[in-house]
Order: sequence, then structure tokens, then C-alpha cells
Amino acid sequence: MGIKFVVKIPPTPSLSVFSDDCYIATQAEATWAAARNTPTSPFVVQTPESFYNAITARTFSSNFYAARAFLYFDLSALPGGASVVSASVFIRGSLANSQVSLLQGTQTGTDASGLVAGDWNGFTGTPFSTINWVTGITKNEFTLNAAGMSYIESVAGGTAKFCVREYDSDYSNVAPLNNDDNKNGLYFHTATPGTDNDPYITIEYTL
Repeated sequence: MGIKFVVKIPPTPSLSVFSDDCYIATQAEATWAAARNTPTSPFVVQTPESFYNAITARTFSSNFYAARAFLYFDLSALPGGASVVSASVFIRGSLANSQVSLLQGTQTGTDASGLVAGDWNGFTGTPFSTINWVTGITKNEFTLNAAGMSYIESVAGGTAKFCVREYDSDYSNVAPLNNDDNKNGLYFHTATPGTDNDPYITIEYTL
């Protein structure tokens, strides 16, 4: 009679972390180039709950406006040397009008309290993911590409930072048409702290 061996394969370790977050918006600018690249007096909104145009590129009354959201994730529980198998950032939308991109953030600080107006261009590289923004119960899921997973590995044990930008006009540098609203909103962690209305990241990894 043969002997049967049962090999138990342990599940892939995973981590889920809520974000700390806020956004930067511009004042009215006379040109699209100024609103996108060198706004005169951008301002930080540090304790938003949900905001309908926190990821925006728009015109109104011949003036140009833009807004970008910034996320911080505490990855102190992710072991150094971990190999990321998959990673996704989930954000619940509160308004949806265009595509949105997730990029590596280079903003200051390790949480939202450290964000300053000078972080307007606090991002680098090409998007880790670009999606059609949706609103409602269904969350927007950014599935990180290989570069995004490599970035997560590089900040294991530290802080992952992201910049969320409107894609059709802001990232693509196509001036929005007059009174055309490429406005996208989201729920921030201050709306309902510690619930899945907050932006969060899930990471599967191996050691």
C-alpha cells in the first residue's frame, strides 16, 4: 500500500495599509502652462474628507486650474528584502470625469502633515497605472506595474509615496477646453478614518 504525503503550501504573505493623504490645488492661472507647471500660489489642503475636484485639470471663465492628490503609506510592516508579487492601490471616487494616473511621489515628509505647497511637482517617472476613474461603491483600483512593484520593494520598512494626477490633460499636457471640467474626486482618510472608504494599498510578497 502506497504512502501518501500531504505538502501544505503556506499562503503568500500579504499586507493591507490605509493611507495618510491630502492634496494641492492651484489658484486661477491665466495660462495652462502656468497652472500645470509653475502655479503662482498653490495651496495645500491637509485635512480633507472628500473633495470632488482633488484630481483635476479644468478651465473656468478663461482661467486654468489644476489639483493633485498625494498619498503616504506606512510600510514599516513590510519586511526589508521582500519580493513583491502584486500590489494595488484602491481609492473610492466621489466624482469622475476622466482618466487618472498613479505615479511615484517625491513629496516631503512621511505623512500628510509634511506636504508643502512646493511639492506641487512632487512626482517622478511614468505612471505605475492609469485607469478610467469611477465613482460610487466600486473602488478605483490601480494595479501596479513592474516598476511600481519594484518601487514598493525599494521602500519596504519605510514610506511609500504616490502622486495621483488627472491624465487626459494634466499628465498628457493637453489644455482643457474652455469650461471643460476634467474633475475627479475621492474620499480621503479623514472622511471615515480606518474604514475601506479610505485609500489603501494591498501587497502580496514572498521572502
